[in-house]
Amino acid sequence: MSDRSPISIRYSDEHLLIASKPGGMLVHRSKMSAEREVLLTRLRDQVGRHLYPIHRLDRATSGLILFGFSSESARLFHDQLRHRSTDKLYLGVCRGECPASFASDRPLTNHQTATRQSAQSEFRTLDSDRGFSAIEAKITTGRRHQIRRHLAHLGSQLIGDTSYGKGRINRWLREEFGLPRLFLHAAKLRLQHPIQNIELLVTDPLPEDLRAFIQRFSPRLAQALLKEPTPSSLTDPDSRA
Repeated sequence: MSDRSPISIRYSDEHLLIASKPGGMLVHRSKMSAEREVLLTRLRDQVGRHLYPIHRLDRATSGLILFGFSSESARLFHDQLRHRSTDKLYLGVCRGECPASFASDRPLTNHQTATRQSAQSEFRTLDSDRGFSAIEAKITTGRRHQIRRHLAHLGSQLIGDTSYGKGRINRWLREEFGLPRLFLHAAKLRLQHPIQNIELLVTDPLPEDLRAFIQRFSPRLAQALLKEPTPSSLTDPDSRA
């Protein structure tokens, strides 16, 4: 990525940093890619401290991602993310007019170990229009491409998904409406801070590239996706680094 503007930091304290990952950026360097521009080094240079990744987001996915300022804090937050009280919510747009709520507990194969792993995803439809649905996805497990694979198995592929989606539909949306990439954004995170023992609720608005596309394609779906969250308690934005 060529954009050198600062990475948006949504929350930070002495133990934890929550940033907004741009779509198309790797979290860290990989043997499968020669790309040197990765989120981990960008953030490290930006805040001037070493960072420890707590979880991952796919390269194409944007949104909230966590880093610890020590290996111990990273371990504690990683364990907390797996707790059932933690809510990880994603916004997406998929094919079809989906029911008001639906779910999948289809096990997913780990392609590195060839083992089947349990996976649970819950979905809520925010609105439907033009044969597509704006959805909110909640995952209680963190398998590779979990949301994408579960939706594909249900026949409701995410738009812009080049691995499990529909190429013809993606080409049409790119050519006619400027679909920039996979339409999946990690938008909300609620978890118990394992060190300070406070509840964190952090949100990340839909990024401009997805916002511009959905407003062109369907103002109705845009309205559903761009509604401001109204949580009972929200982390004070002034506490950000």
